[in-house]
Amino acid sequence: MIDTSAPICCSPVAAAPMTETDALEVAVRLKALADPVRVRLMSLLLAEAEVCTCDLAPALGVTEATVSHHLSVLKKAGLIGDGERRGLNVYYRARRDALGALCRVIDPNCC
Repeated sequence: MIDTSAPICCSPVAAAPMTETDALEVAVRLKALADPVRVRLMSLLLAEAEVCTCDLAPALGVTEATVSHHLSVLKKAGLIGDGERRGLNVYYRARRDALGALCRVIDPNCC
């Protein structure tokens, strides 16, 4: 099992062949982003410091259950942090460090 709680730490794709473990870490994160709803979710989370789950379903035009599922996938991949409960609402933030690390692994000159 890979640890998705930490940013990716492996050699850039262009610099050297990846180990199987490194490739799996990258693939898990890319797979989590391989859905249009999750890409839109990440876009919303990156546009704001934090977003309430109560605002996500209407913004995306999907059900709350669908948002919950996609948030779970992004969380397991380490791309968003744990939600912060405030009363009945939960607020999420993107993990910019994880996204930045993913970008640098794919293209070391991107950032």
